[in-house]
Amino acid sequence: MAWIRWCTTLKGRRLAHLQWRDDLGEVHSKGLKTDNEAIAQTYLRAFERTQGARSNNPALKNALDALATYLDEKRLGARPATVEMCHARLDPLFKAWASTPMHQWTRTLFVRYVADHTDWGPRSIQMFVGECRRFIRWAGAEGSGVACPNFVGEFRCPSVQQEEPRHLEPDQVALLLQQVRGTKWEPPVALAALAGLRRAEFYGLQVADIDWDRQALLVRATKTHRDARMEIGPQLLEILKRHRVVAGPIVRLGPHIRAAYTALHRFCRQVHLRLRAAKYMADPASGCPRKREALVRARADWVAGDRDFPPISWHTLRHSFATALLSNGVDLRTVQDLMRHKTAAMTMRYAHSTSERRRAAVGKVLA
Repeated sequence: MAWIRWCTTLKGRRLAHLQWRDDLGEVHSKGLKTDNEAIAQTYLRAFERTQGARSNNPALKNALDALATYLDEKRLGARPATVEMCHARLDPLFKAWASTPMHQWTRTLFVRYVADHTDWGPRSIQMFVGECRRFIRWAGAEGSGVACPNFVGEFRCPSVQQEEPRHLEPDQVALLLQQVRGTKWEPPVALAALAGLRRAEFYGLQVADIDWDRQALLVRATKTHRDARMEIGPQLLEILKRHRVVAGPIVRLGPHIRAAYTALHRFCRQVHLRLRAAKYMADPASGCPRKREALVRARADWVAGDRDFPPISWHTLRHSFATALLSNGVDLRTVQDLMRHKTAAMTMRYAHSTSERRRAAVGKVLA
């Protein structure tokens, strides 16, 4: 049995507390730190479902109401970006099937819906099917108030062909750092390329997490859910000092993930234009002696896919960091600690061979 109790603090604020009675009759309490009654009731419903208790919620027959309740409970433990992506995947489906009662949803309707979206790739289908199955598991739990059948069934997703992860050469990393110098994108690019931080890790990095004297970072919110302390080099320390603030996060890019990737691709394009335009201007046979003509031709090359600098993701910089360490002779155990991997096998997936190492290996054939 669980209930919500409202308490007033010394400052006069009314806050909700979740209380429940265990099998021995003892009462337990947990502060919810909210004064919103709707959020408190959402906590109560989620707790009753996890405890297997029968909820007093009325049955939700409307699909959109069921989706709204599912998203409300998901917001309690998931990041806003995760909830936003979940809503973007399920909302079109529920609106398309709004005229059909939920208990009549079948696997045939689901297969037809997926087949109508011819623009979806294998990965998009996998993500969509996974989100649908998570909703079905939530609806099937006792106390959810949602009568939803397993309309996905044994649907088999198309296989995704694993591509070889890309990485940048050390000179390419230097060009990218030079391009973002002095902008708000310099700290995240430097943290990913010179320290191997994941996107979620450098987003959560605070000024208080940097030990300026010992040249070390306290990395929080890792994939292993454990805080990790790691050393950094003088080049990264100099970049962080230039963007040092009194308090708060070091990386200030805003909450929109898509904008972060778009900006990174824009800087990659700028590096390509600079390299390709300089190449055209240095070559008399190119027919582009002036900078304006060289830039026009370089832009056309980028659109055609002929690029001197590839469009990369944030994780590509992490791959580049591990590859640079291994190519410079750092032992595998140290790289594993710096990458914060559980096993050495995962670290080996980041061990890409550089062009210099391949060239040196070929030169040893007849040596």
